[in-house]
Amino acid sequence: MNLNNRRFAILTALLNEEGGIPLNELVKRFRVTKRMLTYDFEEINAWLRFGKMGTVRISKGVATLQSSRREELRWIGNSNQGCRFSIEERRIMEYLHLVLSSSPMTAETLSVLFDVSINTIFLDMKMLRLMLQEKGLVLANTGRGGYIVQGEEGNIRRLIGESYHSFSTEYPRKTLYLLVQESLECLLGEDLDFFVLVFSAIRHFEQQMNTKLLTVDINYLISMLLIVQVRNLKGFFLVMPSQEQEVLAQTQEYQAVRVVMEELQKSGFSLGKNELSYVTSLFLGAKNFDTTLPEMGDSYIKKFTRALVFHFERVACVRFTNEEYLKNRLYLHIRPMYYRLKYGVPVENKLLPQIRETYLDNFFYTKRALQLTGGMIAQLMTDEEAAFLCAYMASALNTAPASPPQRRLKILIVCNSGVASAVLMREQLAELIGKVFSCEIVPPYGISEQQYREYDLVISTVPLDAPNCPVVFTGPILSKSDQHKLLSAISRTDPFLAHGPQIEEMMETVRRHAAIHDEEALFADLVRIQLNGRSIPSQGDYPTLREALREKETVEILEPVTLDQALKRAAQGLTRDEEDCTQAAFQMNEHIQQGASLYEMVPKVALEHFQSLSGRPGLRILVFQQDQLQYGGQGVRVLVVISCLGNNAHYPLLGQLYHFFRQPTVLPELMACANEEEMVRYIVGFLEENVPKQEGP
Repeated sequence: MNLNNRRFAILTALLNEEGGIPLNELVKRFRVTKRMLTYDFEEINAWLRFGKMGTVRISKGVATLQSSRREELRWIGNSNQGCRFSIEERRIMEYLHLVLSSSPMTAETLSVLFDVSINTIFLDMKMLRLMLQEKGLVLANTGRGGYIVQGEEGNIRRLIGESYHSFSTEYPRKTLYLLVQESLECLLGEDLDFFVLVFSAIRHFEQQMNTKLLTVDINYLISMLLIVQVRNLKGFFLVMPSQEQEVLAQTQEYQAVRVVMEELQKSGFSLGKNELSYVTSLFLGAKNFDTTLPEMGDSYIKKFTRALVFHFERVACVRFTNEEYLKNRLYLHIRPMYYRLKYGVPVENKLLPQIRETYLDNFFYTKRALQLTGGMIAQLMTDEEAAFLCAYMASALNTAPASPPQRRLKILIVCNSGVASAVLMREQLAELIGKVFSCEIVPPYGISEQQYREYDLVISTVPLDAPNCPVVFTGPILSKSDQHKLLSAISRTDPFLAHGPQIEEMMETVRRHAAIHDEEALFADLVRIQLNGRSIPSQGDYPTLREALREKETVEILEPVTLDQALKRAAQGLTRDEEDCTQAAFQMNEHIQQGASLYEMVPKVALEHFQSLSGRPGLRILVFQQDQLQYGGQGVRVLVVISCLGNNAHYPLLGQLYHFFRQPTVLPELMACANEEEMVRYIVGFLEENVPKQEGP
C-alpha cells in the first residue's frame, strides 16, 4: 500500500503537531475540499493500520494523530522525502506484490495500491514481462485470478533478493516488510509482529549458546526467512541439490537454524522439509559468494573442470590419454567441494603433507592450473582441497601403462579415506616393488568372496574379513614394518617368486658368509631384484636441463618471426622428419588457440610442448633479443619448447626450468648475454650455484 505526496504531507503535518490541526486549516493549506480531505484521511488510516502505526482521529473539527511509533514514521518520511516510488522501484514493488501477496493482484488492484492509472499498470506489466524473461521467468494474466509469476522457485527467490538489494532507500524495504507482514497475518490467521518474533527467537538462541548467528544484514536475512514462509504457505517450495544439503547439514549454522525454526513452530511457522537447507544458505551465503548472483550450477562446474584439466596439461606439459574419464571423476569431486567452498565449510585432509611430498611436482602444477583457471572456486581454494585435486591428476598420469610382457601381480587395495589415500598407497607400492603389479581400489563394503579370489594379495587400511585370500593390514603411509609385511606376503604369494629361488634361502646363504647389518633392507632388496626380472621396461631416461644444454642448438637466438615460424623452428631440432615436425607444430598451435593465449611460465617466458612421435626427448629455448614474439597483443622474449615422452618422464627437466626462470634476475641477465654459447654458460653456471633445496619446481 502506498500514499501519494499530498496524503503523506498531511500525515507529516499531523506528526509534527501533537495537539492536532483544525480541518479548516488543512483544507486551506493543501487546497482540497472537505470531502476530498475526508477521503484522504480514510487512505491515511488504512495505510497506518496496514503497518500498525496508529490512527488519525477527528474530534470537534480537529484532526489528531495517535501513534506510539512517531519516530519510526518520522524516519520513514526523512528517508524517502515523500512516499512515492520511482518508476523502477514501482515495477519492482509490483513484482514483489505478485509473488508475495496473499490476495490476487489484478490490474485494478495494482492501480489502487500504487495510485496510478490502469494504463500505467498495463505498461508496467509489459516492461515487467520483458524483465522476467531475462531471468527465466514468465508473467501470466489469469483474469480474475490476477497476474502471476511462473518459473523455477530458485529464480523467483533470487530476483526477490536482487530486488531487496536494489533499493536505494529504506522506504521500499519497509513497504516490503509490511507486505510480508500482511500476507503472513492473512495466511496464518495470527495477529503477530513476525519480524520481531523471528528476531527474538534468534537472539534467544544466541544468548543460550553464547554465539553469534546474525553477522551480516539482519533485516535482509529475517525478511528472506519470512518470505520463505509466505512462499511455502502459497504452495511454492525450493529443493536444493542433495550434495548441497549434505554440506550444509555439516555446519553449525544448520543446527542453529534448526533449533530456531523449532522454536518458531510454536507460533505457527512450518517451513517445507528441505527449506531448512535454503535458510541455512542465506545465513552462510554472504561469507564467500554474492547471494544475488546467478547460481553457479552444473554448467559452471563442468566448465571449471574442463578448464582445470586443460591448464594442468599446459602447465605440466602432459596429455591425459583418459581425459574424459578424468573429467568425470573430477566433476564428481568438485561438485560437493564447490559447496564446501561456497559456505566456508572446512575440510580436513590429513594426507596433505604426504601428498605435497610424494607429488611435489603435481601439487605445484595443480596450484598453477587453478590460478590460470580462475573464478570464484579457484580464489577460495585451500591447500587441503587442492591436494585432493592433485591426487586425481597424479592418478590419471599413472594409469594405462604399457602392456607387460608377463603376468602382473594382482593387488586389491581396500581403503575408505577416498582417492587421495588410495593413490598414495599405490605410489608407495610402486616405489617399493616397481611397477610390476596391477591394482584395483575399492571401498570396504560390497566385495564378494569371488572378487577376493581374483587377486594375489589384498591390502587394507581398515579391518576386513577376506576369506581364502591373503590380507595385509597397513596404514595409509607405509611404515618400515608395513613394508616388510608386504614384501613377505608378496614373496609367498607371487607366482614368479614362489617358484623361483626362495628369499629366505638366499638370506641364509648370505648369513653363512657375511654379517648382515640390516636384514629387513636386504630382504626388500632381494624381493625387488627378483621382481625386476619381469618388470615393465621404462620409457627411457629423460635428459636433465644440464644434459639437454649439451645438445647443439638447444638455445638459439632468433630474429623477429611469426609464432608459426617459431614453433616450427623449435620442432625441427626435436623431430625425426618433416611430417613429425608439422604434427608437433600443429599440437602446439592447438594448445595456444584453445587457450586463446601463450602460456607464460613467468612473465615474458612462454612454455609449449608436444608429444614426440619419434620417441626423441629434448628441449629448445628460443630467445628473441631484438623484439618480442607476438601473439594476439601478447609479447614474450623467450619460448621454451619440450618434446615429451609418456606422461611425466620430463618432470625433472621441467622442474629445473621453472626453478631457473622463476628467479627475478634470470631473464634480464640472460638477455644481456651476447650469443648462444654465453647463454648456455650462464644457465649452467646458475644451476651449479643454485641447487634447489628440494626436487620439483
